[in-house]
Amino acid sequence: MQFKSLSNARVRSFAQPLSWLLAVCVAACCFTEHKLLADTPSAHYIFPAGGQRGTTTSFRIGAAFLHGQADFEMQGNGVKAQTTIVETETKWFEGPMIFKPASQRSENYPRDHAGKVAISADAELGFRYWRLRTSQGVTPSRPFVIGDLPEVIEHEVDGRPTPQHVDVPMTANGRIFPREDVDIWTFAVVKGRVYDCRVCAAEIQSPLDSRLQLFDDQGRLVAENEDDRSADSRIVFKAKRSGTYRITICDAQFRGLQDYVYRLTINDQPHATRVFPLGAKFGEPATFQLAGPGLAQDTAVSIRIGEPTGLRMVRASTKGSTGQAPIPIDVGNAKEWLEDSTEPTDVIGGTGALNGQILKDGERDSWNWQTEKGKQYSLTLLTESLGSPLLADLSVESADGKTVEQFVANPHVPQEAKLTVGGAEQPYVIRIDSKSFGREHAYRLKCEEVTPDFQLTLDTDAVTAYRGQKASLKILVQRAGFKGEIALAIEGLPDDISVESAKIPANKNNATISLNVAEKARVRPLHVAVKGSAEIDGVETVRVASMPTPHAPADRTDVLIGVSMPTPFTLDGVAFETRYGPRGTLFRRHFVVRRNGFSGPLQMKLADRQVRHLQGMTGVEMSLAADKSEFDFGIRIPSWLEMNRTSRTVVMAVGKVVDEQGAEHIVSFSSGAPKDQIVLLTAPCPISIAVAKSSVEVRPNSTLQVEFRIDRGILRPAPARIELIAADHIEGVTATPIELESDETAGQLALRIGDRPGPFNMPVTLRAITTDGSDDVIAETKLQFVLP
Repeated sequence: MQFKSLSNARVRSFAQPLSWLLAVCVAACCFTEHKLLADTPSAHYIFPAGGQRGTTTSFRIGAAFLHGQADFEMQGNGVKAQTTIVETETKWFEGPMIFKPASQRSENYPRDHAGKVAISADAELGFRYWRLRTSQGVTPSRPFVIGDLPEVIEHEVDGRPTPQHVDVPMTANGRIFPREDVDIWTFAVVKGRVYDCRVCAAEIQSPLDSRLQLFDDQGRLVAENEDDRSADSRIVFKAKRSGTYRITICDAQFRGLQDYVYRLTINDQPHATRVFPLGAKFGEPATFQLAGPGLAQDTAVSIRIGEPTGLRMVRASTKGSTGQAPIPIDVGNAKEWLEDSTEPTDVIGGTGALNGQILKDGERDSWNWQTEKGKQYSLTLLTESLGSPLLADLSVESADGKTVEQFVANPHVPQEAKLTVGGAEQPYVIRIDSKSFGREHAYRLKCEEVTPDFQLTLDTDAVTAYRGQKASLKILVQRAGFKGEIALAIEGLPDDISVESAKIPANKNNATISLNVAEKARVRPLHVAVKGSAEIDGVETVRVASMPTPHAPADRTDVLIGVSMPTPFTLDGVAFETRYGPRGTLFRRHFVVRRNGFSGPLQMKLADRQVRHLQGMTGVEMSLAADKSEFDFGIRIPSWLEMNRTSRTVVMAVGKVVDEQGAEHIVSFSSGAPKDQIVLLTAPCPISIAVAKSSVEVRPNSTLQVEFRIDRGILRPAPARIELIAADHIEGVTATPIELESDETAGQLALRIGDRPGPFNMPVTLRAITTDGSDDVIAETKLQFVLP
């Protein structure tokens, strides 16, 4: 068997064509006796995670178990995306060796899929949401950001960090990949100008906990930040000198992987990052004081809010401002009260929106409030949800100074204050206290009459429903003075899916809708809506369940149900086994296919989800004929892996079934059960290779002779091939492989150096390949290049 480069083997296997699936017919369409689940698809990232409006953005989606392609949809106005994404070459960097206990954790190995989205020039700034569908399931929505600055995409290379220069203002799209990766961005700075460097990662569901460090043109640390108002980092600075600055970004715990995606915006133009007040009344003009880098303190803008009540995003831009991200505000329909324009004797009559700031240390805001007899009121102090860092205590006192209701903030568990008061007609004083202060420490206190009502929230906007099985959808309810039963209904369901348990019992705050999918339900996507109805004070009240959607034009009410095909076949390791596997060799394990009526061919490969880090393990993909039910699967053990390492590898089988309508569906099965894993302990490599010098100086336009020696150990004498392996980004270094005879143990490999070699930010590899029977056996050693 011909050996292939380990550094690229997984990349090539990710892009294998599925033509083998298209040449054969398959088995039964309905497998009622074997109700097995399948490898439900999952989406892990989109890269880049956003685009500039007025452009067409090419992206890669990292997803598991798509088997070549998937249906793609991006919701929201101003975007038009292609409806199918197709598997492409997956960029993979192995990174440093992982040791216990981190090496014992599970890991996903998503494959890259290519797509495009056209963003209109007038698209609203903020988030759009996308999701995937295959014959085996659907994925919950993930965000994509619409911005108005030029977008830059990181040039990803393996090895030590290499700086990438950008022109500001712009948004840089990057990934902290592999583990311990550090990205470096350089940009020109003008003395006296204010620069806002902001990371967006947590908001786009990236696991990255970013850390920023800023260095001036002399290499001195200017500023650093790990957490701003979330796990995302931010540095705002006024340049004391002109020059080329560099900003580095990494994970605070020096983690990293394919899905550690981020957006780093560096903006030197005036732009607003917050407004005051934090809300306005629907349909009326409102004046907002703007604050942000480069803006004068008295900058203001007038906006008429034409959107319905609730959390809304506004673009509070002024003339000359760019890079303006949407700012959240609350839109209400009650009277607005502004702290600066309110007299101490003014009385808020029952309902209203009170807008204020805690500007100084020890400041205490007080509001006179008058309630009506027989009515209850809710007081909600909006801060964090509107971008304010204020952590405040909220209390209500009677006219004689006694505390009626109180909320005390917990700095360790930030939570917006909420109280319920009422029943009597009397004056109260509302007090707001905080130990934090400053112009950004604003609040919006909503005083609302409690009228019996409810709101429904979706736990997810995507449900996979396998034929012949049950599926479920959880619904949450927020009650306001109503405790009764709520009937639930799903609009848009076909006859082959029935609903049971479709109600939220009285006094309960959640329920799970159970769906029964018919054995021969047609495999397809369904767009449905969930509604709840209840009788409140003799009137039927209907509410539509929605997904709260921060930074988006509107909440989502659309639920995607993927009627999906279960997998008929399984892979069985029969019994648990573990053996030693020498590094640099091909290790095989025997498996049995339980076909359960399936009579088509299968493709065997490494599963997209692994119970442990693969750490360089690569699988040898193979086909299994329709008349076969047993096979040996081989994995290649890297020559550099830690000795006595326990490796646990999961194998996947992929096949195709045809349903009653003649539609073809690609399905798969993988099992992480111990008996179905390839379990091995790493043993010494049978051969070795060493170079006379581990680092050598290279000069442009020259030839370099590298002396090496190999040791075949206990292997039978056999010819050996010596070759050079270099990362794709290292240019100007080539070598023609040489062959050693069975009795030769030393030689020289001639390296040809071009006129502009490099960059040498990582070593190259010298690899020796010999054979043990029909299998390749390899050994590797590193060689570092140094320029004069």
